[in-house]
Amino acid sequence: MGNKLLILGLLLFSSIGNAQIAYRLEVLTDAYVDLDAPISLNNGEIWDDPEYVIPLGFELILGDQLMDTVYIVNFGGGAFLSSSPVDAGTESFFMPIGQDLIDLGDGTGASLSPISYKTVTIANTQVCIIEWKNAGFFEDITQTDFINVQLWLYETGDIEYRYGPNQINNPSDSFEGLTGPIVSLAPSFNSDTGQFVENAYLLEGDAASPSPIIIMPGQEAPEIGVQGSIPADTVYRFVFEVLGVSENEMNQVYFYPNPVQDVFELKSQTQIRKISLFNTVGQNVKLESISANKYNISNLPAGVYFLTLELKNTIVTQRLVKE
Repeated sequence: MGNKLLILGLLLFSSIGNAQIAYRLEVLTDAYVDLDAPISLNNGEIWDDPEYVIPLGFELILGDQLMDTVYIVNFGGGAFLSSSPVDAGTESFFMPIGQDLIDLGDGTGASLSPISYKTVTIANTQVCIIEWKNAGFFEDITQTDFINVQLWLYETGDIEYRYGPNQINNPSDSFEGLTGPIVSLAPSFNSDTGQFVENAYLLEGDAASPSPIIIMPGQEAPEIGVQGSIPADTVYRFVFEVLGVSENEMNQVYFYPNPVQDVFELKSQTQIRKISLFNTVGQNVKLESISANKYNISNLPAGVYFLTLELKNTIVTQRLVKE
């Protein structure tokens, strides 16, 4: 564990007392667009149980993990990603679809299901997008079913699973006896003990409007999928949140605007004993106070910061995005 990870862990987790990382699910509709000039991972080769290394181009916080690389791992199902290349220790898992995916390439040896990635900047925020194009299903005996899916990893901590055109004529085989795709997110899982360290999320219900099952530490994840094929242009967005000891105290503190360009204003119905701002590598960044409740950060580079407020009974940390 590097010093940056240790420092950040102390700042954002240990010092918050009982604070925890959480995600809020939003189901959106947005036009699915194939990546333009992405970096190929399979380089034209037919794949099954692939192993690929994907550099994000930035540092991502997920649960108690800080990562700049993610891995498509061969102990998953083709679209199973981990923060670690080996199935050991504490890991973060991303699963936009949990069934066993394969390349639909034919006997010529050419891939028909490319896997690629690209890091882009959207509204001053870096996003690593990983794409599975026309991926088939291992259990589909017809070898005609396919799905298009993307995983979007935002440096802010938000995560999106985006689904494109699909063809599922043989759902009983392709979905491996389940009602639909397995979709889940596990911010922190200890592979040595087989236990979740942070709450994990598994989607259930209508694929067009699912709801999350929250799997708490110590619980086992049921084998369940959403119901039906996921409609094209559907986005499952997991919004990153940091919850303090007392939700009531959290509700008494807010700041705006967020994202912010120059000046943000802080409002609180409870006494704030100390205010600090940290960047993503755990460095304490200087805040210029304009007045009792206004702060200027125009001199800071664009990116993600963490505003830490020491209140009467607890410490609250909120994410702040500088444009």
